[in-house]
Amino acid sequence: MKIIKVLSFLIFTLLLCACVKHMPARSSVTERFSNDDTSDGVVLISFSAPKNLWFYTCSIEIINVDTKVRTWLSGSFLQPDLTDDSVKVVYKAVELPEGDYHILNWQIYRGQSKFVPLGIFTIPFTVRSGHINYIGDYMGLLKNKAGKTPVFMPPTDVYFEVSDRFNSDADMFESKFKHLDLSNVLNAMPDFSGSNTKYSLMYLKGINIP
Repeated sequence: MKIIKVLSFLIFTLLLCACVKHMPARSSVTERFSNDDTSDGVVLISFSAPKNLWFYTCSIEIINVDTKVRTWLSGSFLQPDLTDDSVKVVYKAVELPEGDYHILNWQIYRGQSKFVPLGIFTIPFTVRSGHINYIGDYMGLLKNKAGKTPVFMPPTDVYFEVSDRFNSDADMFESKFKHLDLSNVLNAMPDFSGSNTKYSLMYLKGINIP
């Protein structure tokens, strides 16, 4: 009887797996991308963190305004592309359909802890077909107002500081994505002046930082 139960469980598990549809994750842009014959564009983005902060990943969620398709863009700091005296950075290039997009969510993982925004927000940007579109650097920050190191104490402030680092990071992008022509990159930085709210906890560098 015990053997029959085990076999029944295994058959049920296999059937369940066969019925679940797994949507393929959007991968980084490949060498097939051509600036001349595509309706897609490439998004360049970087995720950064202070060198002394320890956490696994930073992610932002974007949505295509027309198709309502949502995509997570993430950077893991387990193996950063750049580490200097003060910061560690991960560089990403992702192929996306042209159109208008909104940033509407984010996550920062530190070990088993997950941090998210306070509420609903939308920050618009546009992906233009056949172009390389740079949407900025997203630095994840965990701070403690008491002045204690967030590694040992729960952080009181968790947010993203967004900045345009392309001029300083252009060589790193070019080194990592050699097949892309980065001679004419569009500045597609999101518009923080409109529908962004205090609930997003996303700030342009130097403006309204907590």
